[in-house]
Amino acid sequence: MNEPLDLAHTRDGAKSSLQALSAADIHDRSTSVYLRSYVNLLRRHIWLILLITFVAGVLATIYSFKMQPVYRATARIEIDPEVPLIQSLNDLFREAPDNDRTFVATQVDVLTSDSLAWRTIQQLQMGSVGTTKGPGGDKSNTVGYPTEAAGAMTRSFLGRLNVQWKTDTRIISISFEDTNPQRAARVVNTLIDNYISSNLTQRYESTQEATTWMEQRLAQLKAKVASSEQAMLDYERKNSIVNIEGTQTLAQQTLEDLSRNLTAAQTDRVNKESIYSLLSSGPAAEQFAIDDPLLQHLEGKQEDLSEQYAVAADQYGSAFPKLRHLKDQLAAIHPLIELQQKRIIEKARADYLTAKRRESALSKATAEQKEKVSRLSELEIYDSLLQRDFKTNQQLYEGLLQRLRDAEISAGLTAANIRRIDPALPPQVPIRPKTRQYIIVGLLGGLLLGFVAAFVRESWDVSIRTPDEVERLTDLPTLGIIPDFRTGLAYSYYKSSPGVKRRLPRNGAAGLIVLEDPQSSLAESYRALRSSILFSTLSKPPNLLLVTSSRPAEGKTTICVNIAVTLAQKGESVALVEADLRAPSMVKVLKTANGKGLTDVLTNQHSLDEVLLPVDRVPGLSLLPAGPSPTNPSELLSSPAMAGLLEELRQRFHYVVIDTPPVLMVTDATVLSTMVDGVLLVVESGVTTPAQISRAHQILSVAGGNIVGSVINKFDGRRDEQYYRESYYYASLRHKSG
Repeated sequence: MNEPLDLAHTRDGAKSSLQALSAADIHDRSTSVYLRSYVNLLRRHIWLILLITFVAGVLATIYSFKMQPVYRATARIEIDPEVPLIQSLNDLFREAPDNDRTFVATQVDVLTSDSLAWRTIQQLQMGSVGTTKGPGGDKSNTVGYPTEAAGAMTRSFLGRLNVQWKTDTRIISISFEDTNPQRAARVVNTLIDNYISSNLTQRYESTQEATTWMEQRLAQLKAKVASSEQAMLDYERKNSIVNIEGTQTLAQQTLEDLSRNLTAAQTDRVNKESIYSLLSSGPAAEQFAIDDPLLQHLEGKQEDLSEQYAVAADQYGSAFPKLRHLKDQLAAIHPLIELQQKRIIEKARADYLTAKRRESALSKATAEQKEKVSRLSELEIYDSLLQRDFKTNQQLYEGLLQRLRDAEISAGLTAANIRRIDPALPPQVPIRPKTRQYIIVGLLGGLLLGFVAAFVRESWDVSIRTPDEVERLTDLPTLGIIPDFRTGLAYSYYKSSPGVKRRLPRNGAAGLIVLEDPQSSLAESYRALRSSILFSTLSKPPNLLLVTSSRPAEGKTTICVNIAVTLAQKGESVALVEADLRAPSMVKVLKTANGKGLTDVLTNQHSLDEVLLPVDRVPGLSLLPAGPSPTNPSELLSSPAMAGLLEELRQRFHYVVIDTPPVLMVTDATVLSTMVDGVLLVVESGVTTPAQISRAHQILSVAGGNIVGSVINKFDGRRDEQYYRESYYYASLRHKSG
């Protein structure tokens, strides 16, 4: 049936108003959605949180009042690095400046050592921590860890001992906790006394050990000094070394003189050898011998005679007697010249040979001197090694002897490097229990544990609770939120008359809440759902509306009935079809007889007019009950007869609301979804799981059903009241605009 024109205009105007309102308000709502979700989570589990907080606070209170008071005694000491009183013993005891922090940290560990703790326990006769009885066990064992019980006592003692080092200082605080304040102070002072005594004993023993070692080492060094000195003397005596340094200097000087003379002799020999070679070579000798006076005289006279002979020969001829006399003189002087030349050559040869022999003698002397110098150097080197070894051993012996004397003096000194700044005094106020602090911590811890329990409990709940979850899973709009009338919240009341409140009806009466309680917010929720359904499609409202769910008992029948009633209250003709042929329950809600019905129409046993039942309390509303249970419900609902029946109902009524079985149980709703204008999917808040709603949506979508939206049923406003209020607010706007 076609929609009236005025209703279409009204719906379009309402849609425009809602779109404008949503656009203006969506930003504010999105920014606070996360905070709101956490607040709602805490509100849902507020009693669990309060219960855990209360229990934790009570337990903390009981614990603090039952706890025995514990006292803490504290003393402070100053620890300096170990510096010996005898300055020459620094190497044995002094700590380097860079190791000062390491030294103090080491002393902190010494103060918490098992041996020092056990010594204190024995001295104070602490049989067990917190008591003054005997130590128990084997009394003959007084050192180390004599028995397992003693080890337990030591560990318990150290558990109550606290040693703190103030950084960048040499101050150490030592504290001990005990139920007896006097005993706590005695323990601290005794521990410090034992520590100082142990430190002095250790220093004395270390000095004694060093002295013993030095005495043994001195004997070895003394023998080594004597041995090295004897070796040096034997070597010098064997090699006749008296003043090896002076001898070495004289030999070096002689070698230098011989080297200079050898160089000069070599030069002289080379010169004379060249002169001799030049004179022996021939014509060059005549020119070289000009420097000889006798030879120059003879050659000069020979030249004069030759000139006189030539002049006389020109003047007087060859027969002149003087020519013969001159010729005889020339013949006599020539042998004299040759003889003188031979003498010069022989002299040059003799000079050369003399220079050569002198060079050879100097060369031999130089070689011998070099060998002597080399031997002296070797003697000097080895003698120096022997002297150095002797001196080194002598220095070690003398230094160790001096340190031994210093150590013997230091062993008799008892000055300690530990100074007691503040002794331990019996405390007046216990450090535990701190009742107020324990209670506060217990309450805060309980509150935190309650929050954790709330989040854990919430995480275990995987059911769908809010419209956002449905929309994220299916992309379907949420057309309405139906609150759970069993929650009993303030919004479940209405004012039937001024000053009077009445609770919503319970149990079966909720099926006709629109009739039983028309002024309640629950009835208003159904009217808001009706408006949303009418506006769910753009062209016109769905004439044939199928209502189904994913699982049984989600309240789809109740929603079907109330939707049909609200539609009929608008003055429209409405048919309510009970297509749940397997488990019909609508007749119980409407309190009608279950006789003939849909099964009879589909099997052609009765006509539609014969089985339609008017609902007296709601004008315009007719009921088509399920009728007798058939053996093949799915085949009947998918038959052409069912399609024809729905078409006939479309022509006779403005709206037809069909109740069907759950989608995941049987295929009835899936088959009918293809024959209607729209499908409304019911989701039970807090029960339906994401897997169920997703599967139902997938089945209907694949079959081709037009799912117009979903409705959240049995919504617990205590879990998320804000969702309900908002949905109620928008639904009211839709309803007023409609």
